[in-house]
Amino acid sequence: MVKEYAEYAAKGIRTIREGRNGQIVIVPNKADDISAEEVNKSLVPIETMVVNTIKKHLDGKEIIIRGIDAVTTKEDVVSAVLNKLEIEPQDCKAGNLRPYFECNHSITVTIERSKTDKLLLAGEIKIGLNTCSVTEWIPVTQCYRCWEFGHTRVNCRTEKQ
Repeated sequence: MVKEYAEYAAKGIRTIREGRNGQIVIVPNKADDISAEEVNKSLVPIETMVVNTIKKHLDGKEIIIRGIDAVTTKEDVVSAVLNKLEIEPQDCKAGNLRPYFECNHSITVTIERSKTDKLLLAGEIKIGLNTCSVTEWIPVTQCYRCWEFGHTRVNCRTEKQ
């Protein structure tokens, strides 16, 4: 994604990079004496790409694949998902393999929302020698101050105890 924006880096912009949540971070160059309006004018051509990137990020659905054997790599998981759903590699983003139950592993894969239905309805995918379970990841927000669901500590309205 960042490579797409590199050609648009203009005078006054030191770097354009991807943030942790898929956001675009634009770092200005302190050495150049340029105003914010001039930097904004140079960024106008990439507004369309920024909107498409944000839309793609919001349209993604995270699924969890569990029961992957110890010898299977991240690339094996991605290729199995790509073959099962018949999608392009840029439409699939996989996290790292992490320990699960009894020497097995699990992984979180982000795929475009409209393409995950086939995988979720099947409920399983064959990866290597294992048939792995597939479930949707549902994010849960919980406050670490009052322990209620639906908000975080920053937005908590309970009085301090």
